Amino acid sequence: MGIINKFTNHNKWCDYFNIKEFECKISILLTLFSLFLIRYFEIYSNFHTYSVPFQNITIYIASSFIGMIGIILAGIAVIVGKLEVNVVKLIEEINGKGTVEKILVSFEFLAFNIGIGIFTFLLLHIILYSNKPLICIGLFYTMFGLITYLFLFIIFYTVSLVSNTVNVFTISNTYNQIIGREKSLFDTANEIRIDFLLRGYIVGSREQFLRDLLQFVDDSNINNKEQVKNYFSKCY
Repeated sequence: MGIINKFTNHNKWCDYFNIKEFECKISILLTLFSLFLIRYFEIYSNFHTYSVPFQNITIYIASSFIGMIGIILAGIAVIVGKLEVNVVKLIEEINGKGTVEKILVSFEFLAFNIGIGIFTFLLLHIILYSNKPLICIGLFYTMFGLITYLFLFIIFYTVSLVSNTVNVFTISNTYNQIIGREKSLFDTANEIRIDFLLRGYIVGSREQFLRDLLQFVDDSNINNKEQVKNYFSKCY
C-alpha cells in the first residue's frame, strides 16, 4: 500500500483542518496573530528591510525540520519496543482492529509533512535571494498564512505525538496488567481442572498417591524440591 493511500484510508488529510484537535486550534490562532503582525509592521511595503532576517529564518527552520526526523524515529522505536504482540492483540480486540497502526501512521504523516516543510523552506530561502519584483499583496498574505500554518502545524503535531508516545507507556502497562490477570485466572483454572482429574485417581489411595508423587519429585531435576514437596503435602 502506497503511503498516500495509507493516509487516505486513515483519514489523515483531515488532520490539517480538524479544529477539535489542539494542534489545529493553536496553529490557526498563531497564524492569524502572525498575519496581524506583518500587517501592523507593514512588512510587505518594507520587504527589502526584512529580506535578510527571512532568509535566516527559512534556513534555520529547514535545518530544524531535518533534526526532527530523529524525534520520529525515537517515537516509533518506543512504540515498537513497548507494544509486544500479545499487548497489540489485546488492544485491538478492545479498541478495534488497526488501532496500533493508526498511531504509527500518524508518525508517517508527520514525517511526510516535515519532508514538505524542508522542501518549502529551502525553496523559500533560495527565492528570497531573487531580484524579481515582489508578488501582489493578496498573494503575499495568502502564501505567508499557508506557510506559517504549515510550520506551526508541524510543530504542534509533533508535540501531540510526543504526548501520545509518553501515553504509550501507560497504555502498555495497563494492558500488561490485564494480560497478567488473565494469565493468573488461566493458571488457577488449570490447577482446579488438574485437581478435579486427580481426585478420581486418589480416592481410597491418597497416601499411596502422595508417596508416589513425592518420590517423583525426588527423582526429578528441579531445584526447589522441598518447596514443591511441602506444597503437594498440603494439597493432598
